[in-house]
Amino acid sequence: DSIRNDKYLPVGTAFLAEDGLFYSAVATFKLLEQTQYGPYYVRDHSGKLYKIDQVESFATNRGFIAFRAEGFDAKKAPSSCSFHA
Repeated sequence: DSIRNDKYLPVGTAFLAEDGLFYSAVATFKLLEQTQYGPYYVRDHSGKLYKIDQVESFATNRGFIAFRAEGFDAKKAPSSCSFHA
């Protein structure tokens, strides 16, 4: 067993597309219900956190969400990141 000592709870994975938006599963965000989690952050491969600040679109019937992260430079980033609450 391992003990987490991170103050953030990993809740999913997001993928960065060529359009500069992150895409992920909408269910992990709980947009249409109250939750104890939030705000949400994206963590890059180097461990730096970026606050998710703008949801561009989401579709519960398709199960996706597209969003931007504050201060994130898509040109310098890898293609996937994890996100945390």
